[in-house]
Amino acid sequence: MRYRHEIESLTAETLALRTILTNVLHQIGKLDPHLQYAIRRAFDDSAESVLSSGQSHRWDDFQAVRVVEQMRAVALGDNQTPLVPGGSF
Repeated sequence: MRYRHEIESLTAETLALRTILTNVLHQIGKLDPHLQYAIRRAFDDSAESVLSSGQSHRWDDFQAVRVVEQMRAVALGDNQTPLVPGGSF
């Protein structure tokens, strides 16, 4: 039971941090097109780093890229082609 509580707490914390970060990046991106471009490149670079890690066939890596894509979509209002096969969000 204790492990379940710890997992649920970590899940809630991760969700909160993702939400805060996504919203902060969204607000910063609205300030200037150059900042928005830098944020876009950071998301793209992050997804590419996961995929090129040499272990990109692991489920966790695909899931990590999906999280990056979801955050990018919210932060930038993107509907770009997913980088992960079947990675529609």
